[in-house]
Amino acid sequence: MNIYVICGYGIMFISMFITVFAYRGLDFSNVPVIESLGYVVVMFLSYLFFGEKITWRKLIGMVVILCGIFVYYR
Repeated sequence: MNIYVICGYGIMFISMFITVFAYRGLDFSNVPVIESLGYVVVMFLSYLFFGEKITWRKLIGMVVILCGIFVYYR
């Protein structure tokens, strides 16, 4: 255990409490959709800011996530 590990766990717990606080006002049926869309948003932001390549596997995964959201709301 070093200071970086302890700080990492601290940031993780702070993030968890902020997420719970942010979702407090939402309907429970919308939370899984928002969580799933997070993966899609992270993929695009990592492409824009870090230059990460978007492969066919990532695109197929994104399409599966979006199809799941579509089926969930149907």
